[in-house]
Formats: sequence, C-alpha cells, structure tokens
Amino acid sequence: MPRKRKYPWGIRLVTVHAGTPHAATRWELRGGRGTFGKRIRLYFDTHSAALKKARELAAEFQAHGAQAVELAESERVDAVEALEMLRSRGASLREAARFFLKHSPQRKPCTVREAVINLISAVEKM
Repeated sequence: MPRKRKYPWGIRLVTVHAGTPHAATRWELRGGRGTFGKRIRLYFDTHSAALKKARELAAEFQAHGAQAVELAESERVDAVEALEMLRSRGASLREAARFFLKHSPQRKPCTVREAVINLISAVEKM
C-alpha cells in the first residue's frame, strides 16, 4: 500500500539544463498552483532546503486549507487589494460578496476586484 503524503507537494532529484555545459543536479519541489493555474516547480541545491520549504507549504496548507493555497497568484493579489479597499470602509470580503450577490442582477461572472469596486461605488451613492 502506498504511503500517503502529509502535503500535496513532491520532492525529487532532477538534472536541469541537461545536455549543456550548465547541467546540474537539483532538488525539485513541485505541486500547488501558481499564476494561470499551472503547477509550481521550485529548485533547491540541497534536499534539506527543499524539505524545509515543503514543510512551510504544508503548514500554510493546514492553516488555510487547500482552497487558499491552491489559488492562483493573480487571485491572491485581487483578494489582498479588495481587502485593503474594504478595510477603509470597515467591511469584510464576505460582506462585500454577499452585498454584491444580493444587489446585482444575474449577469456574467466578475472578478472580486470588480465586485468590490461596484460595492464601494454603491455605498458612496447611499
């Protein structure tokens, strides 16, 4: 029976730039999601450095859950910007999303950033 990993990232020894004068052996940490939903690959000189990063990612994974860790970087940036805009008004991201869904007609999906901008403009009109 295969052993279950504690985190969704794998570590393996790979050769980078194979067939060139710059070929080198590195430890690759792969998994997760980055920008545009592509898998993340990080390279380290030592196994211990790769393992340390894997443990950091595992701690983040346990603290925030798979959904938060698996967000694309662009989505994380949008969420942080939206939170900064909402903090100045004393509102949370959840409140903004609920307000937006309640007051917007059924239409094409929009980004969190667009939803927050719409919310702020609606609040300013009140």
